[in-house]
Amino acid sequence: MYALVDEVLNQKSMLAFQHSIEKKFPEYFNCERATVVMVQRFKKFMYRICKNTTTGEDYIEKFDMDDGLAGFVNMSANSLFQPFV
Repeated sequence: MYALVDEVLNQKSMLAFQHSIEKKFPEYFNCERATVVMVQRFKKFMYRICKNTTTGEDYIEKFDMDDGLAGFVNMSANSLFQPFV
């Protein structure tokens, strides 16, 4: 687990940080995939950094604080395990 923390914290950009977590999470937690959504509490939104496959440029997807499963976890402050999603 310490190797994961070291690798993730040594990333040079937020996109690399996010992708590093999404890549390693399934290996460490025995799941199919992971999606990382960051929370901007002061401005009251969640976001995810994405890459446009056509242009190669990064862009930000924004979500309401209570949107979807990530919003439920954010608002309830509880973890959520969905084995059959």
